Amino acid sequence: MLNKAVLNQANNIPAFRGEYLPPDVRLVRELLGLIDRHFREVRVPEFYSNKLSISLKRLNRLTGYYYQQTVYQLLQERLHREAELLLLHTTLSAKQIAFELGVCDPAHFSKCFKTITGKSPGAFRKIQ
Repeated sequence: MLNKAVLNQANNIPAFRGEYLPPDVRLVRELLGLIDRHFREVRVPEFYSNKLSISLKRLNRLTGYYYQQTVYQLLQERLHREAELLLLHTTLSAKQIAFELGVCDPAHFSKCFKTITGKSPGAFRKIQ
């Protein structure tokens, strides 16, 4: 993840802290902020490219360069991170978490969660 490290280092370079950010770094930061604000409601990558006034192809190139992931993969990663947080810090059932995150089928949610973590939501909660 060399390029992710480059993006993270931008926070430590004085010129990047305030006034100037390279356009690509600015766009990726804006994208991550948009994803954090809207991931529960909107999971269509085109929404994010439209908000940033950039083509989805170009945005995927940028996220591929900095994160080795597409916009869709970043959205899924954020959704999974939220599911983990809800499992660890609430008493909601896996079914309730699925609905909270906008996943219509709790079985699909559990299957996807297990594919990513190797554990069912219940097992993940017990281990953590």
